[in-house]
Amino acid sequence: MKVAIVHELLTVRGGAERVALCLADMYPDAEIFTLLYDESKLGDWFPRYRIHASRLQPFAALTKQFNHHLYLPFFRGAVEAWDFSSYDLVVSSSSSFIHGLRVPPGTPHVCYVHTPARYLWDQTLAVQERMSTPVRALASRLFHRLRTWDASVADRPTTLVAASDAVKRRIELYWGRHSEVVHPFADNEWFALPPKHTPVAAGPFVTVANLRGYKFLERAVEACIRVGVPLRVIGDGPARGALEQLAKGGDVVFPGRLEGNMLRDELLAARALIIPGIEDFGINAVEALACGTPVITVRGGGTEEIIDSTTGITCNPDAAGIETAVRSLNSFGPGACRSRAERFTQAQFEQQMYSVIEAAVSATANASR
Repeated sequence: MKVAIVHELLTVRGGAERVALCLADMYPDAEIFTLLYDESKLGDWFPRYRIHASRLQPFAALTKQFNHHLYLPFFRGAVEAWDFSSYDLVVSSSSSFIHGLRVPPGTPHVCYVHTPARYLWDQTLAVQERMSTPVRALASRLFHRLRTWDASVADRPTTLVAASDAVKRRIELYWGRHSEVVHPFADNEWFALPPKHTPVAAGPFVTVANLRGYKFLERAVEACIRVGVPLRVIGDGPARGALEQLAKGGDVVFPGRLEGNMLRDELLAARALIIPGIEDFGINAVEALACGTPVITVRGGGTEEIIDSTTGITCNPDAAGIETAVRSLNSFGPGACRSRAERFTQAQFEQQMYSVIEAAVSATANASR
């Protein structure tokens, strides 16, 4: 069986890319399609010989411009230009455009949806408010066209798989379609070592994210400064400068982007992980729980499906809500945290995805008879 794996963008290392890597490993002979491919960032995960980048790749490679915002008007055409007529199965990973692939009749297309594009739906106004007036006017027209297309092509995949119940609700609301839920996972390395032995009573709080406006990291900074507790903001991105200005006078440290054992050490030493924005799922929460560290998160996203009353606190999505949670944080047992994390392993993800894909292949074959 000839299989194609399709992922939006291979330009950064993130949770969505880890899902795409797992799908690629599940089908090691599959070819991988992506809109843009930055080999310097992801060549060790996705080797060049497996990659089919879109027609936008030559310009991006020549100019070293992999910022996806530059290509938004062109992604729709690039997605629809791919030819999958020689493939028996297409498995895709979508956050914006990939669900719009054109696949021949009789070819199953299983689309793993991290979320319908939030800048086209529930975050449109918030995104546009951060733009200058001329850019906002252009973006408004572009977003309207893309939103219309986004909804109109939602019936193209054979099967939709949602990353969380929160994403499942968005799919129903914006696309009017049913989806199966298969949660993402923490890498196996997070379970290779035991969690901390006892709760941390006096360590710092931490937050881990790409430092961008839609992550609402200022909520965590403001809350920890008000309470007078240390905070470590792990990650990098365009919002770092503004966050550092906001953090002046507080006990807030910016270690930059950390991975592997360095990130694990930070989570082991933390009192709690703070996730201040509404996440599609929130893989960092699973990683923290695997270390035995509780999580403070906000209502409305996939992180509510990860933690429970024995492993963390869910609060209102603002600085005041996080401040209340920080002040009221009690000891949570590391063992309970680890047990909760073990609900979200790579083996479970693979088993569930194989089941969904096999069902889609079988249903498509029966419909063709």
